[in-house]
Amino acid sequence: MNDCCLHLLCPRALEERTIDLLLARAEAGVFTSAPGQAHGFAHGRLSAAEQVSGCSEACLIQLVLPQAQLPGLMAELQQALRGGGVRHWVTLVVHHGEFA
Repeated sequence: MNDCCLHLLCPRALEERTIDLLLARAEAGVFTSAPGQAHGFAHGRLSAAEQVSGCSEACLIQLVLPQAQLPGLMAELQQALRGGGVRHWVTLVVHHGEFA
């Protein structure tokens, strides 16, 4: 079975809610989150300060999971985060593990 990495780019206002959703799912396992800046959004979606800087504050979350679990997780996230501006993409994972 192949693993994949789900990447979520969340507006800061939804960061805590998104992380809480993932923590409530046992199969989510270990994931990372980091503050960042999102670029390329239409000016209508940015505050005046963000329009000046050309980016918006965001949180990038990355979660490795089996591909078979992705549809269920995506359905739950779609339901809970609809309309919130959370962007997502999925990449295949060639290898992962822990150095022992």
